[in-house]
Amino acid sequence: MAQHQTLRQRVYYAVVGAILSWLGLGIELFVTVERSLSRGRSFEHALMVFFSFFTILTNLLVAFAFTAVALQSKGSKGSKGSNKSIAGKDRTAPWSLFSRPFILGGIAPSIALVGIVYNLMLRQLWHPTGWGRVADELMHVIVPLGFVIYWFLCVPKAELRWRDCLTWALYPILYLVYALIHGAQSGVYAYPFIDVAAIGYGAVMVNSVGILLGFLIMALFFIAFDRRKE
Repeated sequence: MAQHQTLRQRVYYAVVGAILSWLGLGIELFVTVERSLSRGRSFEHALMVFFSFFTILTNLLVAFAFTAVALQSKGSKGSKGSNKSIAGKDRTAPWSLFSRPFILGGIAPSIALVGIVYNLMLRQLWHPTGWGRVADELMHVIVPLGFVIYWFLCVPKAELRWRDCLTWALYPILYLVYALIHGAQSGVYAYPFIDVAAIGYGAVMVNSVGILLGFLIMALFFIAFDRRKE
């Protein structure tokens, strides 16, 4: 009974997390499109801007993860006593990739990075209003905090290895490459600390290395917490 109760609580958490994640993304997409169209830009331009942010991409990963966990939980309810679990033990399910502990573990420091960098470095530079403020708080405060809490409370532990942090680091590194190429082509950089036109490549590299080190430290913290369950 207790195990069933725990499973049900995890399902509810994942469902609420998925709703909030998709809600934040949906509102932000609406605001971005409306802003672009009001400035005479195309819908395609709005999409290009929308997907140029690490915040958006990482919140998408969180939304996929919460949705995957909720769907997998629903799919495994009818198999009482089976070895399937919400953490991704059913490897045959199409959504299983985003519900595996390794993937959830990699998303956790990434979305934590979103919240920390924004609230420490960027919040004072950006003052959205209306629906933009709602999306801003969802994607930079509520969803990051909610996913990190979910990881600590609900994701099975003793699944990670120290070297996993190096694999996870490929995500922010690849994003940096993408953001610099996109910025060079469009002339618009997603974040001021990677704005080559304003601060130069040297400062961008220093900022990027600092943020990457911060990511690795957080990743190692999550792994250390996971491994203490062994």
